[in-house]
Amino acid sequence: MKLVKEYLHDGNWITPDDKEIKECIEIANKENCIVRLRWFVRYSGWYKLEVAKGMTLEECKSQLPTCYPV
Repeated sequence: MKLVKEYLHDGNWITPDDKEIKECIEIANKENCIVRLRWFVRYSGWYKLEVAKGMTLEECKSQLPTCYPV
């Protein structure tokens, strides 16, 4: 089993930026855990990004939605 740490992105209407994703990668690598970053988009719902130890910024960004349905 792996420890899962969950964080809530506090931006409105925006996808997490590179700085926040890099912070998730750093935590996952340092603490050998899964980091779940969640955010809410009005009229669309909740979204999440799960970052595991060893993932790169490019891998994480490829999991982000490119558009949000309404």
